Formats: sequence, C-alpha cells, structure tokens
Amino acid sequence: MESLYNERIFIETFVTVFAEHFTPLLEQIGKLEEALYNIQFEQHWLEAQTDRQAIGNYFRFNFMFILLFTVSLNTIFMFIS
Repeated sequence: MESLYNERIFIETFVTVFAEHFTPLLEQIGKLEEALYNIQFEQHWLEAQTDRQAIGNYFRFNFMFILLFTVSLNTIFMFIS
C-alpha cells in the first residue's frame, strides 16, 4: 500500500514539474504563432497594396499616353488644316 502512495506522489510531482517547465514554453509558442500570423497578414496586405498601385500606375501611364497622343494629333491637324 505504501508503494502505491509513493508512486502517486511521484506521478503528481512529475506532472507538476512537467507543467512548470512546459507551460511557459507553450505560452511562448502561442505568442510566436500569433506574431507569425500578424506578419503573414501584413505581408499579404502589402502585396495587395503593391498590386493596386501597379494597376493604378498602369492606367495613369496609359491615360497620359492617350492624352499626349490626342493632343499631338490635334496639333498636327491644326497645322495641316
């Protein structure tokens, strides 16, 4: 009977020590997972912003090109007429 009691104390002690050492480790892993999620979200957001900026620049460039081309044609036709 005494050996079962000693074994129970040993198991309880082991679980306590295990929890004391691994609880901070698990908390740190949770914090790292959250930080990684935030970094991935920010990276995705920045990529989306870059894509939107590239599309905006493309349309601005094409608009300016068409505008300059139209003004140039109008100028040429003014001199021809």
